[in-house]
Amino acid sequence: MTAKIRFYRDFSHQPRVQADAESFVLADYLESDLQDSVTATEVAQMLLKERSGEDLEISGNSYTLILQGDEVCLENLFDDTAPLYKMPVATFTPLVTGWVEFLTNENLLSLVPAF
Repeated sequence: MTAKIRFYRDFSHQPRVQADAESFVLADYLESDLQDSVTATEVAQMLLKERSGEDLEISGNSYTLILQGDEVCLENLFDDTAPLYKMPVATFTPLVTGWVEFLTNENLLSLVPAF
């Protein structure tokens, strides 16, 4: 699965994520849980850090990010019926680092992350 995602700034210059229907959870996660550059940077650093096989859980506003081996799972905190959204860490990490780049560079009006 290759997500189709674009970062953009709305009319009030707020960062937003546009995604295809299959990637809605990713867009929602970035906007709701990684809505500022500090939080996004911390998560990006955790993704890049060597974990030595340890699982990691990071709870945010709407989702819990679960790192298990080479896989990322996003679990919705408010909808028990929502399935886990899963993708490889190697795909997810560049998406988060691209989001950090977009958040920290307010001159960027749009960005299609490379992942």
